[in-house]
Amino acid sequence: MSIEENKDLIRRYIEAINGKDKPAAVVEEYITDKELLEFLAWGETAFPHFELLIEDMIAEGDQVAVRATFRGTHKGDFLGIPPTGIYMNQPFNIIYRIADGKIVEHWMAINRLEVMQQLGVIPEDLSELVKKD
Repeated sequence: MSIEENKDLIRRYIEAINGKDKPAAVVEEYITDKELLEFLAWGETAFPHFELLIEDMIAEGDQVAVRATFRGTHKGDFLGIPPTGIYMNQPFNIIYRIADGKIVEHWMAINRLEVMQQLGVIPEDLSELVKKD
């Protein structure tokens, strides 16, 4: 596939899952990467109907890099944290590798500390965690 076809695949994939259920039949049209499939199912459980908003997209060869924002409301278990009802708005970066018209591998970077702060698990002012005599 060409670079533009790879970018178009990512756009179509994100459009297909944004703000709605993410049934396996739909997701598997775009993905064979088992870890990404599991991550999406896990994310959908914790943040039903979450959205991914593309900020930037750069492609080279069989890879597409995306700078995006995750948006969703915490309505299910997330790493043992019960639902808080908090709306998350979190930037992240992901690189997809594409083969035979599907996402076959990915690498993601997200600020997990900031996620925990948004959920209220960790205070925004980390000095609150330091013991004071």
